[in-house]
Amino acid sequence: MAKKQRPKPLAVTLTDAATMLGVSRSTIYRLLESGQLSGKKAHITRDDTSSYSEITLILVATVETYLASLPDFVSAKGAGEFGKPSRHRPLRAVK
Repeated sequence: MAKKQRPKPLAVTLTDAATMLGVSRSTIYRLLESGQLSGKKAHITRDDTSSYSEITLILVATVETYLASLPDFVSAKGAGEFGKPSRHRPLRAVK
């Protein structure tokens, strides 16, 4: 029998959003404050007590929109990622 696929999440935790973008949690907070990402507060109630925790959920759609808004990386010929000469030899075609 085929496994059911989980639906794509609508929101993720701060840590998951940071992992998705490859940045720190602090960067996610800055992106939230600047309005580049959107989030929601969720109250999680604990079953064994009457206490609850508040977590911030980041909307996945805003993570995708933010990523799409970033400029494409274009490397200068023979230059590394930041325009410095690369330490690696250029790749050669395999015959």
